[in-house]
Amino acid sequence: MRQGRIPQEKIDEILEMVDIVEIVGAHVVLKKAGGSYTGLCPFHDEKTPSFHVSPQKRIFKCFGCGVGGNAIRFKMRLENKGFPQVVRELADRTGVVLDGLDRTEIGLLYKLHEVAARFFERKLAHSEEAQQYLKSRGLSERMIKAYNLGYAPDSWDGLLNEIKKEIGFVEPEVLEKSGLVSSNERGKIYDRFRDRVIFPIHDLHQRVIAFGGRVLTDAKPKYLNSPDTPLFDKGAVLYNLERAKVSKEVLVVEGYMDVLSLNSNGYPNAVAPLGTGFTHNHVSLLEKYFEKVVLLFDGDEAGSRATLRALERFIDSSLVVRALRLPDGLDPQDYLEQFGASSLRELVENAPVAIRFFCDDVLRRYPLDERRTKKQAYVTLRDFFQNLNQVLLVGDDGMNEPELIHYLSTAFAVEESIIRKEFFLNYQGNRAALPGVGVLKSSNEMDALEAKLLEVMVLAARSKDYRSEFFQCFSRHHIQGSCAKELLGFLEDGEEANLDQWLHDAGEELQEALSSLSWGDKIEQNKSLDDYKVEMKELKIKILQSVLLSITKDLSNPALEAEQRNHLEVERMRVISERNELLSS
Repeated sequence: MRQGRIPQEKIDEILEMVDIVEIVGAHVVLKKAGGSYTGLCPFHDEKTPSFHVSPQKRIFKCFGCGVGGNAIRFKMRLENKGFPQVVRELADRTGVVLDGLDRTEIGLLYKLHEVAARFFERKLAHSEEAQQYLKSRGLSERMIKAYNLGYAPDSWDGLLNEIKKEIGFVEPEVLEKSGLVSSNERGKIYDRFRDRVIFPIHDLHQRVIAFGGRVLTDAKPKYLNSPDTPLFDKGAVLYNLERAKVSKEVLVVEGYMDVLSLNSNGYPNAVAPLGTGFTHNHVSLLEKYFEKVVLLFDGDEAGSRATLRALERFIDSSLVVRALRLPDGLDPQDYLEQFGASSLRELVENAPVAIRFFCDDVLRRYPLDERRTKKQAYVTLRDFFQNLNQVLLVGDDGMNEPELIHYLSTAFAVEESIIRKEFFLNYQGNRAALPGVGVLKSSNEMDALEAKLLEVMVLAARSKDYRSEFFQCFSRHHIQGSCAKELLGFLEDGEEANLDQWLHDAGEELQEALSSLSWGDKIEQNKSLDDYKVEMKELKIKILQSVLLSITKDLSNPALEAEQRNHLEVERMRVISERNELLSS
């Protein structure tokens, strides 16, 4: 097929349907910044993001190298493919029919789901039992229609007959691949969904790609979802994301009914996983569209376990994560019925941060009024914090180490110094520091990160090799604190370090800091160059996490102007990218 044979209106339709953020995001780590997305350009080397994607304009543009265009141009350039091939791939992806090829598999699968959705929606009007169930769950006619809810009749071939009437003959292999039918051991196919309330599942373009069904009897399973198909990967799709993505904050709940109940009560920004646990793909989806996540699972034991499993997935994310347990084992709908929307809103607004949620859960499971369970709680939390992924502690902007120490010392009725020593032996100060770092205190309470940075800088004075490794690892923008910046000036001057001259020329604050460091001993200590490189990498990660925490706090200021916010978002993306690159190396 030559380019000229593809009608322009078909190309326009493809560009209208395709999600350029999704296309680019398959190759570039993108972060939302205002109404657009930013990332590191895939077409040239850069350390600061200058690559932008605009979902509204459906274009990408790199302000570093000048490359830009639409989704077709992006795939052509990055994947080194011709125009016709890319157009055909995107047509298959979006379900756009080219040159009358309405029987292409992807296009046919979309069509099958479209027919099924209309069929189920129409059949709802003929099932009083299904209508009564939805109304008993507090759903209005408006909500039922808005979400295209339906009913699958108690028939083995109701949908199959509808497909035959609307489309004609469809190969059994394609029908099975659609996930709309099942087959027995003899190979006979039949409707997968029978006598169930139906919840259509949409992609980000509002196209139906799967279904979920709930029984109206005691039959098992209670909920049945479409299997994975070429259109649907349950581990990478969230129910209602196509509607919720316009917000900056999202509620993650357990199922369809939770989403619908919350929407009915003023929370259109709720999403739910589909028949699977929370996955890293789900986290990536949320990172693409949101800044803050509140986990709102049921208040029973199963809900608590699901919340903790979900929290594990968020450890290395850039999201601010909070978690909420509803009282008395209630689910969101039950809570709304008993206490109302304003009460739930207050709970959501005051939801504890992830770390606090974990602590509360441990203390709930192991009551402190009995010696045995109190010891279990103490050991569980001590081991957790001693082995905690440092990204989680520093990345969460709602509860820092001093707050945690005060909270835990109060809970266990012990001195804060004991908690600090036993729980946080790997951390010092008000930010997580590296193992073995002491807190240097001068007149202005120098923080632990700067103290460790000074140690590393002093070690760089040992030889040209150490100095070279230091400057390969750290740039000037990594150096924070007046003492560290002053010492950097000494390191940058000349090839040979004159340590006595440094001490003589240093300001009073730096002199005090160097004296506290026992810096002469540091120079002479037997630390290999490889150990030094590892130490610098760990320190750099901590510095980047500290910067990320500061940026996140700045972004929480509602008075920020749009230009300031966009600048911070871009900087946040740069820091996350640099940090994640170090973590994975």
